[in-house]
Amino acid sequence: MANTAPLANPSAPAWRIFRRYSRPALQQAGLTHLHLLPSFDIATINESAEQQVKLDDPVSRLCQLSPSMQTSSFAEHCQSDQSIASLLRSLPGDSEQQQALMAYIRPLDSFNWGYDPYHFTVPEGSYASDPQGSARILEYRQMVQAIHAMGLKVVMDVVYNHTNAAGLSDKSVLDRVVPGYYQRRNPTSGAVENSTCCQNTATEQRMMAKLMIDSLVVWARDYQIDAFRFDLMGHHMKTNMEQALLGGRASGAPRGLLLW
Repeated sequence: MANTAPLANPSAPAWRIFRRYSRPALQQAGLTHLHLLPSFDIATINESAEQQVKLDDPVSRLCQLSPSMQTSSFAEHCQSDQSIASLLRSLPGDSEQQQALMAYIRPLDSFNWGYDPYHFTVPEGSYASDPQGSARILEYRQMVQAIHAMGLKVVMDVVYNHTNAAGLSDKSVLDRVVPGYYQRRNPTSGAVENSTCCQNTATEQRMMAKLMIDSLVVWARDYQIDAFRFDLMGHHMKTNMEQALLGGRASGAPRGLLLW
């Protein structure tokens, strides 16, 4: 997902090009919805642009933000103005050096699929013109409004089946509120289950189910999201989904709210 600031402006160049060239062809092909990958607050993106690297940045900036680069096999490039992208292209195609360099880039770049929830009901700050304050909320709403103005509906990918962390980890949230309640645990060992990939949530617990439903209502009512695509819906109870759909439709959400 791109920065929401230009997407929030219907007169922005990206929207003008889309309306003139892409939208007519896509709508003629039957396009009715625009699907957004997860755009809630993501745990593994640094929201500060000053702490991110881009492929067009010089290698020296990567070395500055990742001091371990300075003692790596790439140290000779740390004083260079060569771009990171150029360095990647210069490495032998049949070597493992590209992946070795990516190990330093990956923690600092802004690329992320988003399936790594930190706060379920807050827009991701790195997509806003300013991650501090209310810009992320206002611009996200304006973006949805602009998409609706073009005659398209908005689908939001949501991930309520796991959290980034549990226990006392820095990115643990729910397990610090009521330890052992919001995360699904193995009945024998007591360890947090991770069949989703990460730290499973326990929507069979009443308050975790309520948290998910309340969060969906906020997105549907206050951001006017038309539909939600659930990551690993099978990890939730059928009753959770029924209650979420009823709660969303009763909240002032867009007509015909869908979940899948």
